[in-house]
Amino acid sequence: MKDLKQLAEFPSSARDSREYACLRQIRGEGSVRTIRQLLAGEDEIQLAVRLALLALLVYWTFFLIRPFVPIIAWSVVLAVALFMLL
Repeated sequence: MKDLKQLAEFPSSARDSREYACLRQIRGEGSVRTIRQLLAGEDEIQLAVRLALLALLVYWTFFLIRPFVPIIAWSVVLAVALFMLL
C-alpha cells in the first residue's frame, strides 16, 4: 500500500482506487452524515442567501419578459396558422 502522505495529494491515478477510499474514510469524508451535520450554521446562511438571490433573479427575469409575452404568443399563433401557406 502506498504511503498515506503520497495519497494526500490525490493523484488522478489513485482517485478511483481502494487506497483513495481508504484515505477518505480515515479523513472522515466517507462516513454518512446527517443533514444537520452537513449544514452547519454558516452553510445554512449561505444556502438561504443563494436561494434568495436565485428567487430574485427568477422574479426579475419574469418581470422583464412580461411585456413581450403577448408578442411572442401572437407570433406562435401566426406561425402555426400560416405554416401551410408558405
